Amino acid sequence: MKVDLFIVGAPKSGTTMLSNCLSAHPDVYMSSPKEPHHFSSDFPRYKTTYSEAEYHSCFWGGERHPGSIWGEASVWYYYSEVAIKNIYKYNPSAKIIYMVRNVVDLLPSLHSQFVFNAEENVDDFMSAWGVSEGRLLGGNFSPSCREPKLLEFHKVGLLGEKLEVILSVFPADQVKVIFYEEFFSDPRSGFLDVLSFLNLGDFNPDSNPNFFSIVNGNKKIRSNRVNYWLRGFDRVLSVPFNAIYSLFGIKSIGLFKIVMRWIYRYRVRESLLSEDRERLRAYFSADIDKLAKLTGRDLSGWR
Repeated sequence: MKVDLFIVGAPKSGTTMLSNCLSAHPDVYMSSPKEPHHFSSDFPRYKTTYSEAEYHSCFWGGERHPGSIWGEASVWYYYSEVAIKNIYKYNPSAKIIYMVRNVVDLLPSLHSQFVFNAEENVDDFMSAWGVSEGRLLGGNFSPSCREPKLLEFHKVGLLGEKLEVILSVFPADQVKVIFYEEFFSDPRSGFLDVLSFLNLGDFNPDSNPNFFSIVNGNKKIRSNRVNYWLRGFDRVLSVPFNAIYSLFGIKSIGLFKIVMRWIYRYRVRESLLSEDRERLRAYFSADIDKLAKLTGRDLSGWR
């Protein structure tokens, strides 16, 4: 049996919420972890599995039955140079969901997440944007950054270009593009549309009033120094501890997450200045046009 569904990105565009919603469906088994990044071999520090058997072990919940789906949501597949082709080679019948968001909002949100994860050492987004193009050459990135290529925000935001790559590999009827703004304005309709795309049976999410709760909101670190120390400590010890958990068949107690809750708070991210938003719009204008053409959508509100 193969994995049938891949939510390939983009980050900070609702992939966690959609993954959580799908996992509540009785015929859907979403991976644990959410983002195994098995097929993005060009981002080795994001990969969590290294064989097909190990990859398939991420999908638990009992034996599969006819009509059931295995799915995962590795958000950097869309940006990887090899992942989409690797997925097609693995399962040419797979369905692809590509979630996109106005790039002027996506990139600051992503930058904030990188700061929170101690993978970004430039705290101000527009300052990070200013060094984006020459960053890899200059070596100006955090030593705890798992993949410096992801800090090249001028490339990460090329959503139209990446959709063009996806459609060059997978047939259009196997690809669904979801716009973040529309999905969050009416998540129930958006979710039911996804179920239709996946040919899944009737499912009523209305019985749970918190079914469409927002997840992975913007967080602000109280102390960057403590954050960097804790992140480094976790990355050093996670490998041996995970091996111990696996050996004895026990689950992680999530100690790191418990500690992290003490050093951050949720906050509304500060808006970009109007001139900075215009600067980003101008840079991505041609790519927004490409995304609009490929999807047949009016994206004038993005410009």
